[in-house]
Parts: sequence; structure tokens; C-alpha cells
Amino acid sequence: MRGRRVVLLGLGRFGGQLAAARWFCEAGARVLVTDLKPASALADSLARLEGLPIEFRLGGHDERDLLGADLVCVSPAVPRQAPLRRLLAERAIPWTTEMNLAAAALPAPPLGVTGSNGKTTTASLLASALAAGLQRRVHLGGNMGQPLLGRLHEIGSQDLVVLELSSFQLEDLRDGPGIRPQLALITNVLPNHLDRHGTLEAYVACKRTLVEGLGPEGLAVLNREDPIVRSFEAVARRRGARVVTFGLRRPPRGAGAAAFLAQGRLVYRDETGAERCYGEAAALRLCGRHNLANVLAVVAACGALGARAERVAAALAAFRPLPHRLELVAEHGGVLYVNDSKATTPEAAAAAVQAYAGRAVLLAGGAGKGTSLLPLARAAVAARARAVIAYGQCRAEIAAAVATAAAAAPRRPGARPPVEVCEGLEEAFVRAQAHARPGSVVLLSPGCASYDQYLCYEERGAHFRRLVGEWLARRPAGR
Repeated sequence: MRGRRVVLLGLGRFGGQLAAARWFCEAGARVLVTDLKPASALADSLARLEGLPIEFRLGGHDERDLLGADLVCVSPAVPRQAPLRRLLAERAIPWTTEMNLAAAALPAPPLGVTGSNGKTTTASLLASALAAGLQRRVHLGGNMGQPLLGRLHEIGSQDLVVLELSSFQLEDLRDGPGIRPQLALITNVLPNHLDRHGTLEAYVACKRTLVEGLGPEGLAVLNREDPIVRSFEAVARRRGARVVTFGLRRPPRGAGAAAFLAQGRLVYRDETGAERCYGEAAALRLCGRHNLANVLAVVAACGALGARAERVAAALAAFRPLPHRLELVAEHGGVLYVNDSKATTPEAAAAAVQAYAGRAVLLAGGAGKGTSLLPLARAAVAARARAVIAYGQCRAEIAAAVATAAAAAPRRPGARPPVEVCEGLEEAFVRAQAHARPGSVVLLSPGCASYDQYLCYEERGAHFRRLVGEWLARRPAGR
């Protein structure tokens, strides 16, 4: 790359393009960074690149920059439909991404984790459990904002690399260097990012890319209770890979290697039918059936890879919820305040409401992603939410979905939670207090993207934390 002209298309705030910019500078490339946002909106990222020999074009793009580039490094946030991405295809301009560069340079095949929901928690759990159960160095990175490109020198050929991969990243890998994982773990596949991919079929194809990259030495860890994920088994078999499944229910004997829940125990059954216990569900700090499924995915992987059961069990029991994922912010007067801002799909929010059945005062809303909000509404009705406070761009759509779900539900007390509609999260939080009673949970689980009012779900979650802190600071002592 020495002396070559490299353009970074999109800078962003999440680390990947920053790592790529440093990597290209160290390689001696002539680097230009261009972004639609002005410098004032990218102050944090620009500060992290201070002192590097980089040229910036901010507040807009100039296609002449791309036409004169030897290579363009594209942010995953730039959609395929964007004019400049179409220009790359039309003019056959070489392009890459931070993930494509890192995946191609890894000294060992990665352990890939993807899914519509739960992939960050599952990838983090898997890294912790394998480090304990196999007594090997494990590196964690990918979509969670921990780019590996700047850490390649730390990774040895005998180390394990756990990569969380989004559909955007898998799409770029498929059309770039490809990916050849030693493990492909799929938590679930539900309608998501249809505003980006266009159709469910296109989105599913991106997720399937991870399984299609397996070879005869590979391992597919698949959710047998998700019909789309279960369909990937045939793909894995054609690739000659081993398959192990996971789910809450015990599968019949002879169904192959599997992880499941049995009388409160986390069980792995191998191909011979022998069973091993990887701990007790009651010992976990993670809440909800969806997180139990995530844990069983890790048990399936650890069992298939021969990790020591007692060490894995200890790692699972010690694991704490990640920020913005059913994160307990505070407890006051018998009311829990829970930040689940990472729940950016209706199904993720539905799982959160079900985790607090009969207790949730749900704060839901934000920007739509082209999917139906009925799964969230049905869960709020079925789980007898105390109230639904709808805010943001999708507030009217959420209120309508709850009304539809309530009308279709059996008539019983609490089947129609009260719904309030408001502009933003601050007003929603205030209104939630009127419904909170001892034993209830004020739950931020939006079911939508954050981009109508926030830069990212982390910023939304941080705002919720501040609102909780300010609210509690105003409460009289002892009340």
C-alpha cells in the first residue's frame, strides 16, 4: 500500500474506520477520509486520528476522490444503494472494508457468531467460556465495536478469534474475500434491516454466508427452534461440516449432538448420546428465555469443541449482562429500572417484556426498520405489561399495533395495557412513573432503531441512565 491513494468512505464513530485509517497510514498509504457529516458531528473520531497524515473531506463527498483512488475502504453503514457505492461497482474501483481486511489477515480461522438478536451477548459469552474451558487465549472483536485490524500483531496462530458479524459485514465479506470460519454460530434469524436489504430473502442470504463458508473441518451451531436457522443445516451438511443444535426443549434421542435445558440443568448431548452438565440455569445472572437460548448456544459450541464442563459452568455463572442489554440501572422503592436500548427489533423487545411478565412498564419507540411491530405489541399484551409508553418516530404505529394485538387477544383482566403516546424519551420516562408500583419494572426496550433522535443505541441507553439518576436524585430519602 505504500504510496497508494486510499479513500475511506464514511468515518463514523464506532471504531472500524478509525482502525482502518491507522492501518493504512502505518502501511504508508496516502489516506483521504470523506464523510457526509461535518467535523462538528465527528469530533470524537477526529480527535482519535489527530497527528496522523490524513486528508479530510467532511460535510459532503466528491466522487472525483473515488475516481482517483487505488482502493476505497467503505464503512458498513454506507448502503449498497448509495450513489457512491454504485459508482464503485460501475467503474470497477477496488474496494474493501475493515472487516474484510481483518478477516483476510487473521492467522487462524475465526469462530463466527451472527443472528438477528443476541449475537453480542452470545459472542462475549462464547469468548469467556472458551478461554476458561479450553485454557487458550481468545480474542473478541467484530460488530461490537472492537475492531481486530489494529490488534492483528497480538493474535497467535494457536489463539482463538471470536467474531461477531452483522448482516452488513457478511454481505461485504461475501462480495469480497469471503470468510472461512472454523465455527458458524447462528442465534436466530428474524425480519430485520429490511430497509437496508430490501427483502427477507436477501437478509437471510447474508446470514447464510457464514455457514456457506464452512469446510469439512468446520462446525455449525444452529438454533433448532428457529425454522430459518434450522434450514441452514442442509447447507452445513453439503459443506461437510459437523452440526450441533441448541434449544430450550430436549430433542429426541438420535437427533444428533445438541444442547438443551433439562430440569433446570444446561445439558450437552454428544453424537453417541452421552450427556454432560454445564451448570444450572438458576446460577446465571442473565435474565429471560432468550438469554437462556444464548447460553445454550455457547454450551453447544463448548461441548462440541471439548471444553471442560466445570470451567465453562463457572464462566457462564460469572458472566454479567452487557451494557444496554437488560442492564439493571437502579432499584428504588421496589421498582427496577432496566436499560435494554440494544433491543432494536420488535422481537428483541418482545423477549424483554416476556422476561418481566406482568411487571413491565414498557418504553418503546424510535425509528422503523421496515418490519412489523406486531411481535412487540403481542408480547406486551400476552405478558400483561402494566403500560406501554410509545415515543419517537414510530409512536403512532406502536400504539396501533398494541390496539390490534389487544383486540385479537382473549378477553381477560390486564389483556389491554394502557398506551400513552409522546414525543421523546424524556417525556416517556416521566409518564412511566405514573404506572410504576413496587414490584414493577420501568423497561426501556425500544424495539426500533435509535436514529430518529440519537446517533446510536448507546447514546439512547446513556440518556435513559441519566434520566433514572436524575429522577432518583429528586426522590425524598427513604421513599
